[in-house]
Amino acid sequence: MEELEAELASRRGNLVSAPSAGVTSAPSAQPVQSMLPTPGSDGRPKRASKVPMKHLKGQLGYDDEKWNALRDFTRTSLASARLDWRLSWKAQRPEKFAMVYNAIEEAFPETTRFAGQWGVDRIAKQCWDNRKNYRSCVVKPTTYRGRQAASRRAARAAADTAARSPSPSSDSQSDSHSRSPSAGPSRSRRARPLRVDSNDSNGSDSNRNGLEPCSDEDEDGEGRDDDDGDGAEEGEEEDPHLSEKAAGKRRAPSQGGTQRKRQHRDA
Repeated sequence: MEELEAELASRRGNLVSAPSAGVTSAPSAQPVQSMLPTPGSDGRPKRASKVPMKHLKGQLGYDDEKWNALRDFTRTSLASARLDWRLSWKAQRPEKFAMVYNAIEEAFPETTRFAGQWGVDRIAKQCWDNRKNYRSCVVKPTTYRGRQAASRRAARAAADTAARSPSPSSDSQSDSHSRSPSAGPSRSRRARPLRVDSNDSNGSDSNRNGLEPCSDEDEDGEGRDDDDGDGAEEGEEEDPHLSEKAAGKRRAPSQGGTQRKRQHRDA
């Protein structure tokens, strides 16, 4: 018995003192791989959807002006592709995305450094989300964007109404001009001379001016002697006729005139 116990004790000692050959040390902790690619690398990160925009801007080396131009061009390209805003991002047709991404890389060659266009896809997805959120908020009057949109629509409606309806002052002025025409300068009507008809063919030319026909002797001054008594009587007889001529009345041959002068000349 003693020999057996000694043998067991020796075996136990050998087991305790002998190093364990199969046991290895615990491995050191491996460093966590960053979700961002290393500088100068164009590999796609494991969680590309979590990459901030400022990191993409830094990798491209853009300033604020160039970065805003890239985002504006991306929004314009998405609108030109006629995406269905009622569907989700993944439900869109992939060929439309391909056309948008190719156009962006052609306009901004720096974006070609991203393998598989993952950087361009990230920028386009962010523009899509912003547009989607705006469209959902602008129709709700309880949100800030909804109140702003409502005020803009009211201002445009008021401006259109004011532009279509004419002002009252212009209406009154147009009515006054149409109803009461302005009085022009008064123009006196010239009296037309009366035409005197004469039986004497020799005095037809003088009748055109509305004058009394006279003989050749009257034009030469014969028969108008102021010193002769007969001439005085003749002048007294012709006074009524002169007043009639001044009044512009028509005198018939039977009232005297040429026949009376001829009788005086014959005498």
